[in-house]
Amino acid sequence: MAIASALTPDGLELTEVAPDVERDILALKDFKPVIPRDPILMDPRIFR
Repeated sequence: MAIASALTPDGLELTEVAPDVERDILALKDFKPVIPRDPILMDPRIFR
């Protein structure tokens, strides 16, 4: 799960992401989104 904020020249930018980015986002996408160096982490209770 993630929240996208903008479509940039580099791709779709995510500003808020699941605590386990690899498992909950990247493994489920057919493309690699742009993730800022320090994205906001979603509350881990959402993923229990």
